[in-house]
Amino acid sequence: MNEHSGNAMAIVTITPPGVKTARKIAESNANRYGIYIPKKYSYLALPDDIVYEDSLPDLVSRIFPEKTHLVFVAPLGITVRAISVSVMDKREDPAVVCVDHSGKFAISVLSGHLGGANRLCMEIAKAVHATPVVTTGSDIEGFVSPDMFEQEYGLSIDQDENLKMILSNLLQGKKINIFLESGNRDWIVDSGLMERSAVYSDIPETWEPESGMCIVATHRLPGKDSALKGCLIVRPRVLVLGIGCSRGAKAHEIREAVDETFRLNSLSQKSISVVASIDLKKDEAGLLEFINSNHYGFVTFTRDQLSAVKVPSPSRMVQDSVGTPSVAEASAIFGSGNGELIVSKTIFPKVTIAVALPRKE
Repeated sequence: MNEHSGNAMAIVTITPPGVKTARKIAESNANRYGIYIPKKYSYLALPDDIVYEDSLPDLVSRIFPEKTHLVFVAPLGITVRAISVSVMDKREDPAVVCVDHSGKFAISVLSGHLGGANRLCMEIAKAVHATPVVTTGSDIEGFVSPDMFEQEYGLSIDQDENLKMILSNLLQGKKINIFLESGNRDWIVDSGLMERSAVYSDIPETWEPESGMCIVATHRLPGKDSALKGCLIVRPRVLVLGIGCSRGAKAHEIREAVDETFRLNSLSQKSISVVASIDLKKDEAGLLEFINSNHYGFVTFTRDQLSAVKVPSPSRMVQDSVGTPSVAEASAIFGSGNGELIVSKTIFPKVTIAVALPRKE
């Protein structure tokens, strides 16, 4: 029997019937859970189980920081007391679910949204034929909470200090405004917010939004004096970043060029969907380092594909060098499906940047 488990998913038991229920849960998840069993019931342990000798609170204090999923087959009160000294922050705490030893109820206890406890609760309930108990307001009301937008839809959030007020207003049944400056409305429909909001395509030039009553999907950075201060800003990944660079350009040189371009044009790098370039750069070390460090997608095109793209700033020098009059602009436009070039080529010592946005459907 192992003394330690490398699993990020754990089931903690305290009774013999609980061990049986724990096995059902583990088997339903391809045995990816490490099962913790008290020493006095070690005769029930299998070779891969973990037998613990310390008290339940001490065990939990020890394993809590290293787990992503923590299931207690124990009464709710015992579960709450066991985790009470370890709870820190909803962005870091593991998903905690409590299941009674006979497997009749599965209760989402902690990190319901960001940690995934609500989803875990439903999965466990289905596996052991239990009744799921989820008390999070948005789940009860049937919509996806805004703090789940990134996990569910890839929408990064800015100005998250407005998130609580947005959620509160939604739970009170108030209709909010959603301004969809970029991206599509699929996430609005899927999240259940369509019937709880008024959706607009553009942000009015003269508009003073009520704080906590609006969500704005945009790739632009609001100014310091923007009326959007009271809004929740979400970032659809829509921008295609076209890059041309000299052979041997360093990752930090590319990063500095991108930072400066986006600063000058008041764009959010959180909205970058993909980096596009000519196929001659598919193995460029500095470019790949920049892309991988930011977890961007990467697409390349042939000189023939890029030569066929009409660009505002063709270059004879680029034509002579790589066989197409444009790399950055043409890559951005072609990569965005012949979208709108919102930043024409911006030239730095070893890097050229352009940015395109797909056209709205």
